[in-house]
Amino acid sequence: MENGYYELRLDVRDEIPLSEQRKDSRSFTALLRRRQNVEEDDIQFQYFLELSTTYRSFDEVSRHYLKSKWLARFNEEGEITLGARRDLHYKQAQGRPFAMRFSGSVYAQQVENNIEWHGLVKGSLSQYWTFNLKSYHVPSFSVFARWLSLSEAPDEFADRLDNDVYSDYKADHRFGIALADSFIYEPWRDTRWVGLIESFLSGNFYIRAR
Repeated sequence: MENGYYELRLDVRDEIPLSEQRKDSRSFTALLRRRQNVEEDDIQFQYFLELSTTYRSFDEVSRHYLKSKWLARFNEEGEITLGARRDLHYKQAQGRPFAMRFSGSVYAQQVENNIEWHGLVKGSLSQYWTFNLKSYHVPSFSVFARWLSLSEAPDEFADRLDNDVYSDYKADHRFGIALADSFIYEPWRDTRWVGLIESFLSGNFYIRAR
């Protein structure tokens, strides 16, 4: 528990080896969560039970990884939230100088007599550059765009709207472009040090490092 946030998790996994070239698995998860509601002026929390199923597959021939997730979220203060997300990652390989990642997600929730929703698509290119056996860096370029059914949230809905369906941050950042470079050093097998420099453009511009 940290900053008023907690999460209880139950995972059930099913490993499904379809072939030597392709490895698949499914998992079912139940979460009981509390998180801060970013739309409230004072400190308020959203409580919900989330049930989800996730499908993962990795194809060794094409070197691509697929992850799909579907969820139903039962909110204490509002109606049910339904969501889906898909991630597709092509790893850097011979004949493919860049790693490519594409993702998309959509969340929907009925509020009063309307169905409010949020959709997001994102794509990125990255490339691994090795310094030596223990260190490398990964420059990347990414873009994203999102669509929301709401342009702003009425105050009377603030305690009911799922933050994945609407937040002021999402409404203010509907598209963006980012350039980043990650520096990784692995002195031992169980240790990884990571540094990141990123410039981000989305209506405003900033550079951050961590």
